[in-house]
Amino acid sequence: MRNGDLRTLGVLLLLLPAVGCRLPFRDGPVPTSVANSRRLSQQGVAALDRGDQPKAETLLSQAVNACPVDPEARQRYAESLWLRSARKEAVAEMEQACQLAGEDATLWARLAEMLLTEGKIEAARQDAERALGLDPHLASAWAVRGGALQAVGRLQDALADYLQALHFAPKDHQTLMAVAEIHFQLRQPERSLQVLQTLADTYSPGEEPSPALVLLGQTYSALGRYEEAVDCFAAAARKQPTPAVFCDLGEAELAAGHAAAAATAAQQALAIQPQYPPSRQLLNRIELADRPTPIQRW
Repeated sequence: MRNGDLRTLGVLLLLLPAVGCRLPFRDGPVPTSVANSRRLSQQGVAALDRGDQPKAETLLSQAVNACPVDPEARQRYAESLWLRSARKEAVAEMEQACQLAGEDATLWARLAEMLLTEGKIEAARQDAERALGLDPHLASAWAVRGGALQAVGRLQDALADYLQALHFAPKDHQTLMAVAEIHFQLRQPERSLQVLQTLADTYSPGEEPSPALVLLGQTYSALGRYEEAVDCFAAAARKQPTPAVFCDLGEAELAAGHAAAAATAAQQALAIQPQYPPSRQLLNRIELADRPTPIQRW
């Protein structure tokens, strides 16, 4: 996790609405344990803002110990655990935060996101529906339920949920990407292209992430627009040079009639991962295409 990502999360956590008012003492003085918990929690968020994840996790753990019934402390601690990929523990803490907060739709949607990432699809769908029951306007809940439906192959239902999410958050990058992917999977490259162009408009020029460029290249290839596909795959390879991206680039180059450039792309893939099967297969096809057609004598 980059320091910039940690700082972003720290700012987001600071902006989270306080949920301590839901504790039983809302009409009386705040007990010392709660005051200590909140102080430690704020210090933990500040550590995240500085990029010091280990210190942040320690402080947020202490905040939970100081007041185990404060859902805000547990939520923030869950996020710090998630940052270092302690995902089982993070899910457990977020489940506790949800139970303590009760009717906080945002927390239930975040728990659903974690569960979906962990492959617990049905549990994610159920928690997303619980969040929607609490707040039917919550874009993240629609999106995560869409993700759960997409994971089990219910593409049309997933698409409907993603479109609902976009209704409430029309510029959400992940949801736009998901909609484009589903249109591509449904063999609707024209629609996929429209969504990807909308997604590109949400970025500054040159800031498009590699996965979006790869999908755009695949969409152009599906439409027979191979030169444009080459440009997309080349841009993706500059951002994230992987064997798969170089193979996509090679395939587009070959389809565009650039056999030498296709071979170069295949060799670049092999330089990263020797014996990469798709690259070997691409080189074999290039070699066969370059062989002269034998003259048949009658």
